[in-house]
Amino acid sequence: MRLPWSVLKLLAFALAPSALFSQGLFFIPVTPCRIADTRKADGPFGGPSLASGTTRSFVIPNSACGIPSTASAYSLNVTVVPDGSLFYLTVWPTGESQPLVSLLNSIDGRIKADAAIVPAGTGGAVSFYAAGETDLVLDINGYFAPSGGLEFYPLAPCRIADTRNATGPLGGPSLVGGAAGRAFPIQQSSCNVPSAAQAYLLNFTVIPPNIVGYLITWPTGENQPLVSTLNDLTATVVANAAIVPARTGGSIDVYVADNTDLTIDIEGYFAPPEPGAACSTRLRPAGCWIRARALEHSPEPCRRMWRRAHAACPPGPRATC
Repeated sequence: MRLPWSVLKLLAFALAPSALFSQGLFFIPVTPCRIADTRKADGPFGGPSLASGTTRSFVIPNSACGIPSTASAYSLNVTVVPDGSLFYLTVWPTGESQPLVSLLNSIDGRIKADAAIVPAGTGGAVSFYAAGETDLVLDINGYFAPSGGLEFYPLAPCRIADTRNATGPLGGPSLVGGAAGRAFPIQQSSCNVPSAAQAYLLNFTVIPPNIVGYLITWPTGENQPLVSTLNDLTATVVANAAIVPARTGGSIDVYVADNTDLTIDIEGYFAPPEPGAACSTRLRPAGCWIRARALEHSPEPCRRMWRRAHAACPPGPRATC
């Protein structure tokens, strides 16, 4: 069994050897929070913009988002606001060599966002390299630590909501730009998401009649945060993945700056671990680091063990093998 593409994409930046942990990490969701915006006044989490061919680092635990220094990796949403063509943007743990990878590209100079899980580097910092001049906006929705958090339980990709369908809690009408955020009751869908879920791995797709300046998603019952999940200034169909915490009734809220239809798909959830549970992706066999590296790149014994566990276990945190 292979993880869905969005999961592999999110894990892609945990591939550096020093980012591989002898045991899995737990996820701690946080209310989405803005770490940095280089369009602001100069400072550790503000300007200046990234000049083409330069590197800049951000010490995540020193931001205003309350991320502890014990965090081993971060769940980020990275948005570029380029001044012309941005050939690629690379992110990696500060203190390591710059890897030959890219997080996103914006050849046409449009505003673009992408999600990434990035290991913490020296002092908890992460570094960015821009092959083109750009501003950079960093948002965070959670972090990974050796203990005290949630485990990930994959699901077969499933459609939670589609506003093009008949009117209903997970259907129409279309989202109205500038209106109050709309709640989507994730756990009332047909996707078998249990009430134990405390965060979701979701994919959001906008199908707009015109541009969508930005889309924000956050836990129902909390104030709308100053963050963004995706931007669509070309009026095309655009998607981005996000880990979204669950709060009131397991629902999430979505706000759009402009009119659009929206689909929401789920590929897994995070829930508290239970003693003896062996059916999450946080397996603990010696030498296996499933959480820190995409499954298709992990050692064959680990892949076989993961496949056997998931073939034997029904979905959900209470399943045991």
